[in-house]
Amino acid sequence: EVAATEDGAAAWAGAAKASLGRAAVAFGAARFAPDYWSPLGSGAPGVPGGMNGAAAWLRVAYRPAAGTEAWCEALVTRRPWRSYLCELPDGRRQLAFGIERPFGALGRVSLTLRETARFTEGGDPRRGVREVARSARLDWRASGDPRFTVSALRAAQAARAESAGPGGESATGSAFALGVRTESPVGDRARLDAGCFVVSRRGDAPTLTVYEPRLPGEFGLVSLNASGARWYARLRAGLGAGVGISARVAGGPGRGRLDAGAAIEYGG
Repeated sequence: EVAATEDGAAAWAGAAKASLGRAAVAFGAARFAPDYWSPLGSGAPGVPGGMNGAAAWLRVAYRPAAGTEAWCEALVTRRPWRSYLCELPDGRRQLAFGIERPFGALGRVSLTLRETARFTEGGDPRRGVREVARSARLDWRASGDPRFTVSALRAAQAARAESAGPGGESATGSAFALGVRTESPVGDRARLDAGCFVVSRRGDAPTLTVYEPRLPGEFGLVSLNASGARWYARLRAGLGAGVGISARVAGGPGRGRLDAGAAIEYGG
């Protein structure tokens, strides 16, 4: 896909996918002019919302058996121009590996490993900061109803100023989270979602992000950026005639944070 603004700022994004038997390969690239801005960029990894810059990516997936999939992917992005709308890394390289396998009545297990290296000038090339982050996530999802999920997340990060020299300015940190979630029916017309994550953070730790069921129309991703326990519960029920009601309460961590809400849905 190729596009241009009225002022002549051009952008292009392209991708291809090939499959053979149980293997599949996808690759692509994109480049956006310094003053280009358009939703065209939403399909280019590493260049969200049409931000200027360039990106290239490759993904290889293989299914050795029914229900099992292993994949690896690489992503490289470059932003040689500063943006007035968002401060993104000037350069980033990301490698990732994942595998998911079913275990019959015991459910499914998935593992994802990821390493990201990025460089940010911050307006001064002599004071650039290089960061390396590594993360791992392990999920076990039980089969049947009620649905039960156990997740373990681990992330570590190291950052260093390029001009610091030996023994100079640097920062490290790590974070770990262990969570349990359940989805279960309540009677014939209601369903309960509940979960809890226990978080431990040390130093300048990267943020752990998890999905948390919210009320209709609310954003469902939550950042676990403080040590402590994060919990939630949501009940959704159908009242008939196309009317439904949702109620949710959640809390922590940090300063005893508590939020609650309710919503009414109608469709017909």
